[in-house]
Amino acid sequence: MSDTYDFPERLIQAQRAFWAATDAVEQLCRELPPSLEMTDEQRTQLAEVRSAQMAALETLYQDEWWGGTGQRHDRQVALRKAAREES
Repeated sequence: MSDTYDFPERLIQAQRAFWAATDAVEQLCRELPPSLEMTDEQRTQLAEVRSAQMAALETLYQDEWWGGTGQRHDRQVALRKAAREES
């Protein structure tokens, strides 16, 4: 695998936004009671962070940059590596 792709900054930022949204979902899930005991407010809060996570994922993977050549998996792995390195 070659990980020498020239990623646009928007993709690096989108990857980081997805990770941040995923962290928010995981943190909230640790703090909330079991689903049968959640209040409507807690359910709404969970729906909001999950929606933010999905929006970040859509932004990341619907970017026009992915429309190029094959090896999408290799490019995704390289993007995650690049996003970690530039933090």
